[in-house]
Amino acid sequence: MKIIQYLTKFIQLFITYISSLHDEIDSLKTENKTLKRKITSLKKQNKYLKGDFSDNTPETSRTPLYEYFKLDKEAILSPIVSMPPLDFKQILQNGNFKPSKAHLKPNFPNKNQTCTRCNSTCEWHYIHSKTQKRCKLCLKTFVFNRVNNEFKNISIYRCPYCNKKLSFRVSRSAFDVYVCKNKLCSYRTNKVNNIINNNSSLNKRDKISYIYRDLKISIDDVFKFLKDSKMPQPKRNFIFRNFNSKIFSLVIAFKVNLKLSNRDTASAMKDFYNIDISHTTINTYCNMAASLVNYLNYNNKPENISNHIVADETYIKVKGKKHYVWILYDDIYKNVITYHISNKRDFIACATVFLKLLECYKYKPDSLHVMSDMFTAYPMALQLIQKEKDIPIKHTAVKGLIPLEGEDKRTRNAKQKIERVNRVFKESYRITTGYYNIQGARYSFELWMFYYNYMRRENGVFKNKLHFVKAKFNIDNLLIPDKWAYVFNYIKFQLST
Repeated sequence: MKIIQYLTKFIQLFITYISSLHDEIDSLKTENKTLKRKITSLKKQNKYLKGDFSDNTPETSRTPLYEYFKLDKEAILSPIVSMPPLDFKQILQNGNFKPSKAHLKPNFPNKNQTCTRCNSTCEWHYIHSKTQKRCKLCLKTFVFNRVNNEFKNISIYRCPYCNKKLSFRVSRSAFDVYVCKNKLCSYRTNKVNNIINNNSSLNKRDKISYIYRDLKISIDDVFKFLKDSKMPQPKRNFIFRNFNSKIFSLVIAFKVNLKLSNRDTASAMKDFYNIDISHTTINTYCNMAASLVNYLNYNNKPENISNHIVADETYIKVKGKKHYVWILYDDIYKNVITYHISNKRDFIACATVFLKLLECYKYKPDSLHVMSDMFTAYPMALQLIQKEKDIPIKHTAVKGLIPLEGEDKRTRNAKQKIERVNRVFKESYRITTGYYNIQGARYSFELWMFYYNYMRRENGVFKNKLHFVKAKFNIDNLLIPDKWAYVFNYIKFQLST
């Protein structure tokens, strides 16, 4: 008995010793990997210092055909040629078939489903794959999670170059991706030849196949977002309990033109004019002024709008979370045309701001030239607008802030201009340190947009003249608070008539 006890203790000690050795071996392996990485990095640094380092990565791994997002032309939508229906009773009379035993299993899916071609019951079905059944009578495969009515009125997409059926690749939130897998497609062969001629070799990451993105969202869904983002109707008659319209315009001049916060504006009114006004009253005054200014910013724009539009987006904070301001800028008249504030930087928000642009035109434009960066939402949104509104749109894009060879110089200059517009907006946004709600963000941008277009000096001269305010004297020679007062009176008169 003692010998057996000694043997069991010895075996336990031996097992623990072996496990400890395994742990030590694993730790030594990890240390060996880290040391190898350090040695390779030190070797590279040494080569860099000597000047002998050469990058062996192929140029095709950085090919522009893979890096830049490009939309191919639309696919051909063709209905499915349905096969003639069959009757499973006639098939049973003409042949000897044994019923399937797969339907007897308790995990057999959707036992009430019938065949989509011969209407046979589950007795003649068996599992063909993870998502499909197969009928033993007519050899038709069908998805067992779908109802039979879902198979009617289905169309397929075909490649516009080889007329082959496109295969489904992946589903995104706003679109489904289809790809042409025909290796003899003319689009694929031309792409391969161009890449080989330019880079002498083909990389697996190069885009060589035709890809189509089927949008799940229609133009009516975008119009719903457009209605939700509109400003409320302004009040025609303002009742001032403690102050008057002069103080109202003076507050707006301090707040907007001097880029002061609500509390700084209240202290400035107390220090300069001995007017005791609270910061909450200033906030309500700004909301009232923004609802009035929206009449000129969005509904009845007095200035002209060209067909050369620059688009960009920047972020703001609403309740500590990132929201995005989409800004459209006129490259010729140098005005901010319209904007849109969204909680997501996606395709729907981009399409909404371009629908707002079309509503700003008095007449339908013949064509549009949109300049932007390489963000993927722009080409998809413009494709939707071009398809639904029947407007030819030319889109040019540049990447990054540094000019590159072969890019459009006009687009690069326009991109630099709108980046400067973003910085001007951030000057007035920085004092707010964020907004409480998205409606407050819209009020703030409406005031800034009118200030940028009409109340801002450029090289000592006002950018645009307030010629639409039909006064008996030249309104451009007035002081800023008087200008705000005349603008508010003009808008009230237009709303009343």
